[in-house]
Amino acid sequence: MKLSYILLLVVLVITAFGLYLAYTYFMIKPAELTIDKSSIEITGCIGYAISVKIHLTNVGGAATTAKLSLSGIKALISPESVKIDPGQTVEVEIYATVYDKASGSLTIEYDGKSIEVPVNVNGYLTEECLKNFYSYDKSLPLNPDVSLVSSTKKFEVYKVYYDSVNGQRVPALLLKPKTKPPYPYVFLIHGLGGKKEKYLNLMGFLASRGYACFAIDLPLHGERGTGKIDIEKDMFNVITQAVYDIRRGLDYLESRGDAGKICLYGTSLGGIISSITLGVEPRFSVAVLVITGGNITYILHHSVIASGVDVDKMLSNPLFPYTEPLNYISYFNGPIQFHLGEKDEVIPIEAGLQLANKAKNKEVYTYNTGHGIPANMFIDKVLDFLDRNLKS
Repeated sequence: MKLSYILLLVVLVITAFGLYLAYTYFMIKPAELTIDKSSIEITGCIGYAISVKIHLTNVGGAATTAKLSLSGIKALISPESVKIDPGQTVEVEIYATVYDKASGSLTIEYDGKSIEVPVNVNGYLTEECLKNFYSYDKSLPLNPDVSLVSSTKKFEVYKVYYDSVNGQRVPALLLKPKTKPPYPYVFLIHGLGGKKEKYLNLMGFLASRGYACFAIDLPLHGERGTGKIDIEKDMFNVITQAVYDIRRGLDYLESRGDAGKICLYGTSLGGIISSITLGVEPRFSVAVLVITGGNITYILHHSVIASGVDVDKMLSNPLFPYTEPLNYISYFNGPIQFHLGEKDEVIPIEAGLQLANKAKNKEVYTYNTGHGIPANMFIDKVLDFLDRNLKS
């Protein structure tokens, strides 16, 4: 009797287990994923980093692990693999640097199934994009360090260091006239391979005539140098960082309380950087641009210093629009004086004239020289220009 009960109990347990397995197999729905977007649109300013969030929901009855991948576009996805329980919704983020236009797809694979969603990247370039690219937090401390280097009858020479953005510390020279402030200022930006000290003669000439002068070392130059500059690798980063450095330099000059009107003076690469800065920085009243130009594409294809450079690779950089002087110079309303070499093989005069044509209020002088105009050929014009526009 007891044995029959035991056998019956065993049969019931086996039957119940079998029914459970059958229910599990036939009645519980497998994993099924849905996505909250039929297509993914990544839209923003060219060169900007944009993120888009999507949501995956498991509407099935079993857990699954989804693997996600992108094709056809340059972007990152996080996470690339995620477990999703029944009824759970997870968030996935796509990070992309926006280019002009691109199309691709997002593939989601799980349990032998796949979902494919089109991804479209649409970039645009507006005045707001161009100007906001160089925005920064003006409340950041400058932490200036100023020391007197030398003194003459007419001016004093100071060494200055101040903090810029991106953790950069900028070295500068300041020449201050021995007259009463406020001073008309000339902010000087050197060219490729140069340094602030190369302007000392010009700065002394101007300081002896009542102008305060301020010159900085560009990134990877002078005291900030780390070796030979690789045009292909370094140039766009040098240009963009330098614009911030100049704006932070203006913050320092403002903090001194002795600045009147300010001129931005740029030579060669310094002129390219200055042209961009003028488009985003309204605190400059006037500018002098020497042996420089716009249309970076043209310059790279025709400059002797770009020999061996992969120009197409450089031009595909998403930062390119923000390093093109032609995109910025027209936003500056003050007077600009141009001095260009007719035989310039580094920045051909055609590029200089294109830049000048884009400027609103300009004086243009050309000389029968290459990439270097003797000071005695143009310094009187510069001084007259400064006297007319900074001392009035």
